[in-house]
Amino acid sequence: MKKILFQILILVPILSYASDIEQNMSYQIAGITYTEYGIHGNGEKCSVTYDEDNSFASTTCLSITNSKGIKILCTQKKKMCKTEQELLDFVSPSKIDNKSNNNIGVLEHWVNAHNTQDMNELKNLYSTEITYYGKKLLRTKCIKDKKRVFRKYPQFKIRTNNIQYISITPTITKITFDKYVKFSPDKKEKMYPSYLLVDLSSSSILVEGDTVTDTIKNEKTYITKKSDNTIKEQEQACNVGYAKECSNLGMIYGKGIGVKKNYLKALEFFNKACDGGDTDGCFYLGVFHTSGRGVKISYFNGAKFYKKACQEGHAMACSNLAVLYEGGLGVRQSYFNAKKFYGKACDGGNEMGCNAYSTLNRR
Repeated sequence: MKKILFQILILVPILSYASDIEQNMSYQIAGITYTEYGIHGNGEKCSVTYDEDNSFASTTCLSITNSKGIKILCTQKKKMCKTEQELLDFVSPSKIDNKSNNNIGVLEHWVNAHNTQDMNELKNLYSTEITYYGKKLLRTKCIKDKKRVFRKYPQFKIRTNNIQYISITPTITKITFDKYVKFSPDKKEKMYPSYLLVDLSSSSILVEGDTVTDTIKNEKTYITKKSDNTIKEQEQACNVGYAKECSNLGMIYGKGIGVKKNYLKALEFFNKACDGGDTDGCFYLGVFHTSGRGVKISYFNGAKFYKKACQEGHAMACSNLAVLYEGGLGVRQSYFNAKKFYGKACDGGNEMGCNAYSTLNRR
């Protein structure tokens, strides 16, 4: 058996890809070729292995920082490093020369189109098909939704801050930014951590979203759709201490799934869930308080609930709390704390936390 294993292990010379990464060896097991990379940072060493499709296979890296002070994204627990290119970009992140591409132009036109309610400009900006706040839509349906928003809020205005550009592929760029929305002159601005995915070859927007809206939509999966429990039965379970059922009920009323949407009832159940130790309940209390759902906007209260959820390991709550610290919303502005909670979010598998952590590290 040892002889057979030796025959399928094919060593290759060490090849230096970057100052912190070395290709240690390639080998085959059961006909599949694997490549192992050694990573060096701050005197530490570990390895990451990929299969022949550049898919993550395994790693011994638990927590390591490279020589540029960037926290590694590959961890044994979360398996966050998914491709060989992501590993290489960890040491030499793709940089975008904003003066030599259309990234700034796309974002500026997008903001201007919203502020002037120029539907033709929006139509020219969007791809034929677009992922629009978690839903795949044709451009015509996306434009129809924009018209609906502008009819409802005729003095709708937005502005952006904290803009970052992340190279996904040579032709695809992710633009992340804080979007400040003013629905009418007498209303306070609301801030949404937002992003656009832009195809540089056509200067068209492929994806538009913000983390608050995406989270609310995607978290429908928390509701046990296959359960035969009626809402009444779920309420009974909630009332006797099943915190997860309280959180599920908060989602049901918050989204109006099978019932009339009711933010006040959603808040009631999220409060019960949070008091009962359910981190999703605490997280959504943070979302509701920072977005003004059923209550006046209070970043202070939002930070309180995000912190409670984050302390129990809720990665998205850590990321949102970091955003508040970075912007000084409801808390004293602190880049130290922002970096700390982005790091916790990244350790919990939150991509936005990882990206923001790296950005703050480079300041």
